[in-house]
Amino acid sequence: MQQLVVLNRMGVTVTLVPRETRQVGAISKDRFGSVRDVDEDKVEGWTHEPLKRHFIGLLGEFAFAKHYGLTVDTETYLRSDDGDDFLVALDDERTAVDVKTTPHEDGRLLVKQDSVDSDLYVLAVLEDAVPDKGEYVDVRLAGSASRERVLSGSVSELHGHRNHWLDQFDLDQIPDPESITEVSDRAGS
Repeated sequence: MQQLVVLNRMGVTVTLVPRETRQVGAISKDRFGSVRDVDEDKVEGWTHEPLKRHFIGLLGEFAFAKHYGLTVDTETYLRSDDGDDFLVALDDERTAVDVKTTPHEDGRLLVKQDSVDSDLYVLAVLEDAVPDKGEYVDVRLAGSASRERVLSGSVSELHGHRNHWLDQFDLDQIPDPESITEVSDRAGS
């Protein structure tokens, strides 16, 4: 598989090809369908409706997986996954990773105040407007932060709940691809 990766001043840009964005669209539609009865009326205060939020989030997960050679969790959950998108060995240490994606070039890393459970958070930024399924998409893996770093960040109300947040310039670089390997089972996480 050809991998298009561009290093830039802040992070790494990963290009998802149309086949991948179509796959993201199909998975996000399945996930949205599983929570439609629960989520449908919870649009107030959010920038995007629930289906688009699933799509945006999965674009970031796919870009992260492509950059590191990992497998995306394609399961459908009634409410939500456990918050961890990937379980990896980072420098041989078991690490739960949560990828947070924003469609805003200057977007912040936002983590719900009561959901700071992962070991590492990665901010993925869509380089252009939210795409349609089946288009090329550039996703910038802008930076990362440990759980401790997120917990020490600012807290404010946004989208109807309190969030810890960090600006992009406050993030650490994402780990080198050579430092991450996939953990085959999620038991014990």
